[in-house]
Amino acid sequence: MVYKTEAILNLIVPMLQHETYPVLLSVINLLYSTLKQNTPESQPMLESRLPALTSAVCPQCSHVETNVRKQSIFCLVELLLIFGTEKVDALLEGLTVSQKKLVYLYYNRHQRNVR
Repeated sequence: MVYKTEAILNLIVPMLQHETYPVLLSVINLLYSTLKQNTPESQPMLESRLPALTSAVCPQCSHVETNVRKQSIFCLVELLLIFGTEKVDALLEGLTVSQKKLVYLYYNRHQRNVR
């Protein structure tokens, strides 16, 4: 699973920065699915790429297409769920205040539903 995750990230991180809609939405969906399937074995590799991931996803939260913005927010929420606020929060500086509020709204909602 670690190799699969690493191969996917090698492919999609550059694509997040250069692709346009609708391919961009597919790339973000693939990232979201990859994050949802995170395993303890893949977590160190994923953590090493955390700055690159957040710097590639954060700008997409301002994309003109609603679905791209929404799925980007969900990716950031997944990163928060995996690594916690102490590791991810500082990497979200590219977001506006309202975007951060939205990310944390979904994060907190998920936390409440899990309990």
